[in-house]
Amino acid sequence: MEAILDRMEQELRDSVLRQQHSAEMTAVDAIRINPKYFYTFVRNKSKLKADVMALTGTDGNLESDPPKLCELFSQQFTKVFSVPIRTKTIHDPDAFFNSEMAEQQELRELPFTEADVLTAIRTIRTTAAPGPDEFPAIVLKNCDSELAKPLKMLYSSSFQTRIIPDLLKQGKITPIYKKGLCAEPSNYRPVALTSHIIKIMEKIIVKNMTSYMERNHLMNPGQHGFRAGHSCLSQLIEHQENIVESLEKGNNVDVVYLDFEKAFDKVDHGVLLHKLQNLGITGTLGKWIYFFLSNRTQFVAVKGAISQATEVMSGVPQGSVLGPLLFLIHIADINSSIVHSTVRSFADDTRIQCEITNVNSSVNLQDDLNVIYAWAEENNMSFNDTKFELIRYGKNNDIKNQTTYKTLKRVDIEQRNMVKDLGVCMTSDAVFGTHIGQVVRKCRMQMGWILRTFTVRDELPIITLSCSLLLPLLEYCCQLWHPWKRSEIKSLEGVQRTFTNKISSVRDCNYWDRLRRLKLYSLERRRERYMIIYTWKIVNKHVPNVSRIGITTKNHPRLGVMCVPPKVNIRAGRVTNIRHHSLSVVGPRLFNSLPRQLRNMNSATCELFKNHLDKFLKSVPDEPNLDHYRTAAESNSIDDQLCYININNITLTEEEASPCPGSL
Repeated sequence: MEAILDRMEQELRDSVLRQQHSAEMTAVDAIRINPKYFYTFVRNKSKLKADVMALTGTDGNLESDPPKLCELFSQQFTKVFSVPIRTKTIHDPDAFFNSEMAEQQELRELPFTEADVLTAIRTIRTTAAPGPDEFPAIVLKNCDSELAKPLKMLYSSSFQTRIIPDLLKQGKITPIYKKGLCAEPSNYRPVALTSHIIKIMEKIIVKNMTSYMERNHLMNPGQHGFRAGHSCLSQLIEHQENIVESLEKGNNVDVVYLDFEKAFDKVDHGVLLHKLQNLGITGTLGKWIYFFLSNRTQFVAVKGAISQATEVMSGVPQGSVLGPLLFLIHIADINSSIVHSTVRSFADDTRIQCEITNVNSSVNLQDDLNVIYAWAEENNMSFNDTKFELIRYGKNNDIKNQTTYKTLKRVDIEQRNMVKDLGVCMTSDAVFGTHIGQVVRKCRMQMGWILRTFTVRDELPIITLSCSLLLPLLEYCCQLWHPWKRSEIKSLEGVQRTFTNKISSVRDCNYWDRLRRLKLYSLERRRERYMIIYTWKIVNKHVPNVSRIGITTKNHPRLGVMCVPPKVNIRAGRVTNIRHHSLSVVGPRLFNSLPRQLRNMNSATCELFKNHLDKFLKSVPDEPNLDHYRTAAESNSIDDQLCYININNITLTEEEASPCPGSL
């Protein structure tokens, strides 16, 4: 009997393991085709649950009844709206937007074509959640050709008549926990869902408005959010380059990080519409946007219950396609009166920096801060000045000790040695050792959780989990902070080395052989590949240059396109190391080490360039320097490896050796 029970117990364990293995493989397989399923599976495995359990009510007692939770959230999300400025309120949109602007480009009318509608529909994800109208995205995707014509007629009619059904102007709000006490409604942010039907129309409008604004240089050049070719990376690189340029001259740099209070929710519609008119966005388009913003409502949905619909008094529409562009327009003139400093933003994340040569420079920065405070008041925006942060670069401590900066309430802005800037740790020494250390710690925690949660140890699922859950942490903005110290390179590489060692089929291989067997790049090679690609984008003007001086190119008759990095000031001491290992120097060096055919791909798409680059990199040894692993070259860097083996002796395939499409 005991033997039978043992056998039954073992069979039960095997059955549970098989079911768990099957569920894990189903989730991993869904990453590419249905990522929502995968991340739901991962969330369910996590110990941290984001579901709303109870909230503190107005009387101080905990409320857990879903309808009451909805109302508490609704009250919280409604009270953040701003009170409109009376003098800016528009009562007659027809008269306001009919006036023509003298000697200025205007965008008054928009065409709607079936081709535009089809293109917009095809950008919607099949698994995207529906809005309050419950119209599923999959119907639009599967019937796009049949729906293109009627939707085009619907949009044209709405645009000309300015009639937008109330249901299409309603938002379904889901509260998402941020941080702090779970019972406090203020510790949740609203995430809105709106109708896919109106989103398609918005996509067409945004495409035309963006084209008009970029063509006429109406965008704020310091704004990197929600713009093609711009990103957190482009903004951070530009910011870092400016800091290094000032340090090379022996000057200090002071940077103040500002914090808007509920910026997207507080946009005054009247102020925004005046700015649209000033930009030449008038006529029928201006009127349609007026009605798009007017009489909007929202309701909160929690645990199957919904709140009463409330009027949206201010703000750009949450969950809309047009909202982010409208916010960029609203904040575009924040630096219009700035004299001495540089203001950069990523959406509402805004910082102001100034090169400090003497005490008067600090006074100038304070003057510019005061200008921004006045701008906020004039535009009905507010700051959360308790969250302002100051970071000071440079070795002139006398100036630092003699000067401070004030908030609007005349309180000293707190100085820090480290600030989290768009997800990257910026420190007052202008290097990224702190950030790299945090990345490694976070990845090792994530790796431990993955290995405890998932039992599979096969090649494909482990590599897929690495690509989905580890590499995004390891490589976010790595072109900015890529390490050059051997200890930091080794520390980062150790994450992938440890994780791939869990794959049962290659556990007995050394790390170099493991990379070859799994057809993986080392993390060092991946970072250099990203730097080459970003440099290529700069050369071909797909992204902004790294700074005002930036990376330039020359077309050599024999060598082809070559990058010219900024000059390194060898007298700048410690800063020389920072400059020498920055993207503006390393990127061109790596780019120039490529074969002529690759460097001359100036008319190719980015994907085509990546494909040819990967084919070439297969020929370059990838042997990261770790304990007991020493490459024959000076380092595992691409240019060192090529220097060691002599690039002329590398045998390229016929496809690699032939001129690339789009080459000179």
